[in-house]
Amino acid sequence: MKSSRLWGTIFVITAAILGAMTFFSCTDSIDSTTDTSDENPPADTIPPASVTDLSIDEVGDTFCVLSWGAVDDAQKFSLRFARDTLTEQLWDSATVFSDDIFPGGDRITASVGGLEPGVFYCFGVKGCDTAGNWSALSNVVCCSTLTADTTDTSSPPPDTVPPPAITDLNIIEGYCESPTIYFTMPDDSLSSCIVKISADSMFTNYDSMVIYSPVGGEIETLTLASSVYIPGEINYICAICVDIAGNVSDNSNIIAFKQVYQIMAERCISCGRCYSTCSYGAISYNSSLGVYVIDPERCECCGECVSRCPRNAIHRYIIKF
Repeated sequence: MKSSRLWGTIFVITAAILGAMTFFSCTDSIDSTTDTSDENPPADTIPPASVTDLSIDEVGDTFCVLSWGAVDDAQKFSLRFARDTLTEQLWDSATVFSDDIFPGGDRITASVGGLEPGVFYCFGVKGCDTAGNWSALSNVVCCSTLTADTTDTSSPPPDTVPPPAITDLNIIEGYCESPTIYFTMPDDSLSSCIVKISADSMFTNYDSMVIYSPVGGEIETLTLASSVYIPGEINYICAICVDIAGNVSDNSNIIAFKQVYQIMAERCISCGRCYSTCSYGAISYNSSLGVYVIDPERCECCGECVSRCPRNAIHRYIIKF
C-alpha cells in the first residue's frame, strides 16, 4: 500500500516537472519568433507630391501675392524666386523668400515684398515632409512688377483734350461796309478764338483776328477789319479755338466771300455814268429791269463808279461763294 502511494507521488512530481519544462521551452520559442519590425521601421525616402496650382493673385510695383493648395504629407513649403526664369537646376541659386512656410489651411498665401518696379520675376515652391524629403519644383509662375507711379495725385491730371471744332461758321450777305461773320462757340472753357483770313484756301499765309475769353456755347459775331481781307477778291475764313489749358481745336468749316459793289435798283436812274467809268467791264445794262447792274465776278471793288453816281445808288456788298 505504501509502495503504491510512493509511486503515485513520484508520477505526479515527474509530470509537473515535464510540464514546466515544456512551458518554458514553448515560451522561449515564441519569444525567439516575435516580429521586432515596429521597433526599427525603414527610413521614409518618398518625397511629397509637387504643387501644381501655384498662382499669382496680385501684382504691385514692389510686391507680388501668390497662393497654392496644401499637399498631403507636406508639413512646410519653401518659396523662391528669380529674374527671367526659374528651373530645378536654378533652385539653389534662386532668392529665398522663406524655407519655412507652414500651411494653415487648404490654401497657402504668401506676399513677396521688396521687389523692384518694372522687373520680370519667376516664382516656384517646394514641399517638405516630416522626414526632410523635398518635393520636385512646382509649376513656375511669372509676372512683371508694375512701374512705380510718380503721378502727383494731389492735383488733377492735366487737360490734354482740345475743344471741339466750330462747325457753323457763316457770313452775313448783303449791303454792308465790312464783312461780319458769326458762329457758335464750342462748349468748353476757352481762352481765345482765332479767326484766320486768307486769299489761299489752304491758309498757307493768313491774317488773323482774335476774340479773347469767349463764352462757350454762345453765338459770337465778329466784323472783320479792312486790313485783314482784300476787297474785290475771294477771301477764305476759318476759325480755331484755344482752351485755358492751351489745347487747340481743329480748323472750323471754311467759308469764302467776296466784297464787291452793287447798284440799288430802286435808286438807279439809268444814267449810265457808272457804266462809262468802269475799267473792268463789270457794269452792264439790264433791259428787263431797266437799270444798270454789276457783275460780282468781274467787279474789282475799286470804287470808281461810286463817285460818278448822282443818286448814291452804289454800295459795298458781301457775296458768299
